[in-house]
Amino acid sequence: MNSPVQALLGALACLVLSLVVGGVLATENHFLLILGLGAVLVTAVVVAEGFAALLAFGLLCPFVLPVPFVRGVPLLASVLALCAVKYILRCAVRRADVKSAVWLLMPGIALFFLWVAIRYAMDPVLPNPRGIGTHVTGFRAYFGYASCVAFIVVLGVTINTRAQLMNLLRWLAIITAGLACIFIPLVFSRSLAVASVLSQFGVFVTTFDNGLLRFVVLPGYGMLLVMFAVLPKLLQPTLGMRLALLGLGLASVVLGGSRSGILMLMVMLLCVALMRWRILHAALAGAGCVTLLLVLYLIGEHAPTREVGLLRVLSLVSPRIAHQSDAMENMRWRMARWERAMEDIQQRPWVGKGYGGLDNAWVFQTRADYESAMVDVDVAAGSAHNGYLAASRAFGVPAVVFFVLLQCWHALRNFQLSRRAIRTDPFASDLHLLVLAYVASYNVGIYFGTDLNDPMVWLWLGLGILVSRVPVSPAKEVVPAIPDRAAPALAAAPI
Repeated sequence: MNSPVQALLGALACLVLSLVVGGVLATENHFLLILGLGAVLVTAVVVAEGFAALLAFGLLCPFVLPVPFVRGVPLLASVLALCAVKYILRCAVRRADVKSAVWLLMPGIALFFLWVAIRYAMDPVLPNPRGIGTHVTGFRAYFGYASCVAFIVVLGVTINTRAQLMNLLRWLAIITAGLACIFIPLVFSRSLAVASVLSQFGVFVTTFDNGLLRFVVLPGYGMLLVMFAVLPKLLQPTLGMRLALLGLGLASVVLGGSRSGILMLMVMLLCVALMRWRILHAALAGAGCVTLLLVLYLIGEHAPTREVGLLRVLSLVSPRIAHQSDAMENMRWRMARWERAMEDIQQRPWVGKGYGGLDNAWVFQTRADYESAMVDVDVAAGSAHNGYLAASRAFGVPAVVFFVLLQCWHALRNFQLSRRAIRTDPFASDLHLLVLAYVASYNVGIYFGTDLNDPMVWLWLGLGILVSRVPVSPAKEVVPAIPDRAAPALAAAPI
């Protein structure tokens, strides 16, 4: 984009921001402040060169669009639609060629999504408009899978050179660090007004027992920042930047208060240790993790605590902290949904029951009726807080077994490619290792709540294929008016 146009858009964005801030100072309207800041951020992402900023923003931004008649429209769907429009316009202006696209829907991935489409066709459902309808249709879960398919296709079409891939990683780091820097100070604000406004935009906010705000998205940001710090070939940061990313990442994981986040980070670091360090060093790292868990147990069992607060993560190993915090109640809450999902799986273990199919879901008279109904609602909507059980209930046990085998195959492939390229292509080696670490750690995340229609699950599978198929190009690539029509370098076709 020409610099005068960028300057004009920047000036307009500053003008809008100044008007919004002035209005907020006069009216104390926090909703308008967040809306204005979001508009400026979206504008900056849209005018950025290429598609990397848009894709990273759609993946990482926890906000949803406040559409009048539909509740909680995923931001990623709108971003993918915007990418499609931007790509079509760019092709029309530059006469670009789609032959450079990389097809990421390999046979295994395509087969899994094909079964999801067949299962939807067996019991098709439509969405309920906001505030209308008493039935749980489960359309949102199916829509999530459709968004994942669209994301994989768009990723291969828009990111097809090494320079674009590196740019995508940079934007993932920039947006992750920026959002972490926004949410971490808000943790200590203890402001229910801030929590209420953020909730209106789809951010899941709860509180620790001492009043600190707890943002569920923070551990995910922290894991990504830590991995960028320990795998320096991806971003090639300075030592000071690596330390800053590491500190910000660890702070995000701890302040997020997620036990599964702690376990996932340990799995990822162990993967890096086993791949990059000697056996003795890796064994020492494993012993260090065990020692850390033992120390956390001793602190949780013997340290005097009136309020648990940020020590909630100690409930991972400390029964005392688990009883003092909401951790034990949270586990009972999850078990009720797991047991209900397993009952449905036993009824139709081979093809599943699909999503939805729950009539009169919002009819209850007492608190006990409400709690029982919410268990059925969550399970029917695909929110069993165990991705394997939720998918088994919807698509059958064979589909989940196939997905696990698909993950194992990708983990093994990225392990081999990372070892093979460790001397010849350090960037590709580190990226394959990052994919391996995420695929391994997501087994923990899926067990504790991540659904299989989470786009981040498919992002890493797609990147593992992409890095081995795109041609190596200089980091400072200039997109020509008429792109080169040479086909990308071929690699062994992955599943």
